[in-house]
Amino acid sequence: MFLVEGPWNHGGMRGRGRSLAKVDFGSDTGAYYRREIETPWFAYYLKGNGQLRQGEATIFQSGTNKWMTYDAWPPRRNVRKAALFLQTGGQLSFDRPGAAKAAEEFDSYTSDPASPVPYRKRPVEATYEPKGASANNVRRVVKASAKGAQYESQGQARSASPLVTR
Repeated sequence: MFLVEGPWNHGGMRGRGRSLAKVDFGSDTGAYYRREIETPWFAYYLKGNGQLRQGEATIFQSGTNKWMTYDAWPPRRNVRKAALFLQTGGQLSFDRPGAAKAAEEFDSYTSDPASPVPYRKRPVEATYEPKGASANNVRRVVKASAKGAQYESQGQARSASPLVTR
């Protein structure tokens, strides 16, 4: 198994990867990933070149802004198992809330897949398109069905077949 977790949204490693929204990671994490992780991996497995010296998991640790390599995932060394408990006011704590306090104070959380919590400023650009969703490449879906979608691009009506055909 080989796992890489970087500080990006989907496909973000193709760019500089220096920041996500207002969070600056202190270096170009996308360039690091391509140079130190992806290129050696492909050279070794696809071309049979070089020696691969990568752990089972390489994880970018936000906060310290450092890449960490682990020989096992989840890590088995230098870790402490601990439970986290939800508290009132949107807080977390390692302390279990008392029964009396828990009965008096509580927060509720709703998970609705039809209305997900936004994590990026709208409109969300497609990270898998080389040009992204720029002003020249904006699509507005007009009508969608299992047979395909009709959309407007630069004010002109167009159609597209479905991405999944099964």
